[in-house]
Amino acid sequence: MEHRFFTILRVADLNRAKDFFTAIGLDFDPAFTNDNFATMLIGDAQVLLHIPSSFEVVTKKHAVDTATDTEAVFGIFVDTRDEVERMVDRAVEAGGREYSAPWDADFFYQRVFEDPDGHQWEVCWVKNASAG
Repeated sequence: MEHRFFTILRVADLNRAKDFFTAIGLDFDPAFTNDNFATMLIGDAQVLLHIPSSFEVVTKKHAVDTATDTEAVFGIFVDTRDEVERMVDRAVEAGGREYSAPWDADFFYQRVFEDPDGHQWEVCWVKNASAG
């Protein structure tokens, strides 16, 4: 069996989260989306966005307050520096905020944003990453 990655995030408002991530260019799988969660597709990975009551079924642990605490940092690799710029600019326009200054190391370029729920997302380009 091929291994695939998924993660589950708690969001305060599912429709707001779906609108935000759609605005930055990500898609959802309608077959695995309902009133309690939505399955966002990032390459071969899936990110399940759960409302608080549904998230509480997934874990019995206390959910962190993403306004003040970091649960994890999520990353998305893109094919060009321009794609980094477009995705983060769209994130800010859609209600997110830029988290830190861009990091430019010539071979690597990264910008970081927070979504409306406070989850931190790194959008990265690596020179010659597709060349092998």
